[in-house]
Amino acid sequence: RLMEQESALNEIPAVLRTVEYRHDEGQSHYNGALSASFRDWQWTCERRVIPELGLKCDFAKEGVQVEVEFGNARTYYQDYIKFMLAYRRQVAEVGVLLVPSESFAKHLCDIGRQRARQKGRHLYSGMIHFEKVRREFSHLEFMLTMPIAIAGIGPT
Repeated sequence: RLMEQESALNEIPAVLRTVEYRHDEGQSHYNGALSASFRDWQWTCERRVIPELGLKCDFAKEGVQVEVEFGNARTYYQDYIKFMLAYRRQVAEVGVLLVPSESFAKHLCDIGRQRARQKGRHLYSGMIHFEKVRREFSHLEFMLTMPIAIAGIGPT
């Protein structure tokens, strides 16, 4: 089973490389592009973590569960819950959390604020980023019972 996980884990950088960076696009573009790319690599998308709850994982394959998070801090805490549920039910053995780098998150927030203003809205919440997740991880890892990898994504 370990060899299967390594195969799926090794696909993730290739999946990410297929997503084209576009300076004028916001997070919805990247969510769609990542979904299309993971599907192209035959990952299961948007399946329930466990049948009893409505929580869905973003992508899963061969014991690896991937969550892509462009939301705020509260939404990324929910990703940890999804990892723990999947691990407890033996649906996943490894979790991968993909979040934007700090500079990419700032860029996406700037676009989000601009679009919100164009629609007459003045509130736009912030976005989680890799550096914040890395700082917080040591305070949260005591409750995480499965192997979890965290990676920052964004243009190179």
